[in-house]
Amino acid sequence: MNLSQTIRDYAEIASGFIARFRVLVVIVVAFLVLAFGSWLVFSTVQSSKEKEVSRTVNRLSIELINLAQNSESSLEAQDRIAAIYAELEKTGRANLRTQNGLRALFLSAHGEMQTGQFAKAREKYLLVHQKNPGLFQFGAGRHYLAANALYYAALATEEEGQIDKAIELLRKFERSYPTHWLLGEVQLSIARNLAAGGKMDQAVALFDKMLADKNLEPYHARVSDQKKILMLRGVLPKQPLLQSPPKFLGN
Repeated sequence: MNLSQTIRDYAEIASGFIARFRVLVVIVVAFLVLAFGSWLVFSTVQSSKEKEVSRTVNRLSIELINLAQNSESSLEAQDRIAAIYAELEKTGRANLRTQNGLRALFLSAHGEMQTGQFAKAREKYLLVHQKNPGLFQFGAGRHYLAANALYYAALATEEEGQIDKAIELLRKFERSYPTHWLLGEVQLSIARNLAAGGKMDQAVALFDKMLADKNLEPYHARVSDQKKILMLRGVLPKQPLLQSPPKFLGN
């Protein structure tokens, strides 16, 4: 049997199948067209909504940073800052399925950090991390939102005085984001909490490990200073809380 005969045979089989199941084929094709059309409309709507949320978050973030950097701290400015944080939270909770919605919630948590509502801040940070673990993102922004949220959740937990829980969250950061640029800060925070919990030997051992890590060379001077303070005083100063919002404007 030559090739042309084989092709003709398959063509006849296909024609017979279509003739026999014509109605079914039409239904399947119509379903696929409808499904694709629905997906296209949904994607367009979601993209438009995401852009709108992005513009809102960027506008509020810029205004917040400008107000925070203003040397005058009037009651009117403070009221506006509180209103911005409230609007960010509302925007975030209404758009938890979007990256910019999570970004809004992340920023709103900073308001609780500044006012000492650390439990509320931690809840928001952990929600952002849960909704966007960042493990399958690529590009320059990979892990940015998720990792920062987890780190700030640990800081909020530390401020609550839950040392063991703070260490647990910081260790989770180490495991999840071993190449993140915040790793040095995270390990310093672990050492600080170990010392606060009376685990001096473990804190010193962590400092020595950091000093031996060439990837953490930019931190070596700080680590040496922190180790000296720990050896002299037996405690380490807390990480100062941010006094202005994180510059979190990228999409």
